[in-house]
Amino acid sequence: MANPTLIAFSEHDSVQASAASEASTTLTWQTGDVLICPVGGEGANNGVTASIANTGSGLPTWTVSQTHASNNDTTTYLFTTTATGNGSGIVTATISTANAMVMGVYQFRAPAGATIALGNTNIATGKTTTTHVVALTISSPDSSVVWAAFDWGAGAVETLSPTPTTHTAGSPGPSASPNNTNEGTHYTFYIDELDDQVATGSVNFGTTGATGGPFAIVAAEITISGGAAPSPAPQRMPLSL
Repeated sequence: MANPTLIAFSEHDSVQASAASEASTTLTWQTGDVLICPVGGEGANNGVTASIANTGSGLPTWTVSQTHASNNDTTTYLFTTTATGNGSGIVTATISTANAMVMGVYQFRAPAGATIALGNTNIATGKTTTTHVVALTISSPDSSVVWAAFDWGAGAVETLSPTPTTHTAGSPGPSASPNNTNEGTHYTFYIDELDDQVATGSVNFGTTGATGGPFAIVAAEITISGGAAPSPAPQRMPLSL
C-alpha cells in the first residue's frame, strides 16, 4: 500500500527573545488532508504557552495532541487538524512570551482510493540525557511519521542526528532533511519526517549526538487504510467447437 503523500512542508524559526509568532507559507489543502504542526520554544518564563490559528476556510479548530510547558525547560506543543473542505491560507503559531521558537507545518494527503487519519502521538522530555527519543506505537503499516525535537544547551549548541537514521530527504519536505536549525548559543531545533514506516509496533523516534541540555520531543503517526482496488483480471471467452 502507498504511504500518505507529503504535499507541503513549511518551517519557520526565530533567534532567542526575538519573536512571539511565526507563520507558514501559504498552503492549499483539500478535504481529508491531515496537517501536523509541532511548535517549540524557550520555556524559562514560568511555562510558555502556545496557540495556533490559520486564515482561510476548510480547517477546523486545531487540536492540542501533546503539550509540555514547564518552568526553565523546553516548551513543546503538537497541534493537529484534518481539513473538512478545500481552501488555502497561512498557519500562524504564537507563544505567550517572545523567545526563541520554531514551528513546522506538515500537510499529508491520501493517495487515490485511500483514507488517511491521525494515528498515535506521544511526547518525551528530559534533562541531561545524551539520547533524545520518544517511543511511538505504529498502529498501521505504511504510516508516515513526523517528529520534532527541541534541545536547550546554554552556551553549547547541540549537534543532533536522526533516530532512526532512515528518513525522507526529498521535496516538499525539509530541504536538507533532517531540518536541523541552530539558534544563537542556546537552542537546536530539529524536525524530521519518515514517509513510510512499514511495520507496526513501538519505534523510537528522536535524535542522538551532543545532547546535554533539557529537551522535549513529540511524534505523530499519520495512518493509511484502503487503497485503489486492483484491476480485474481479463476474462477469457470459451472457444467454440
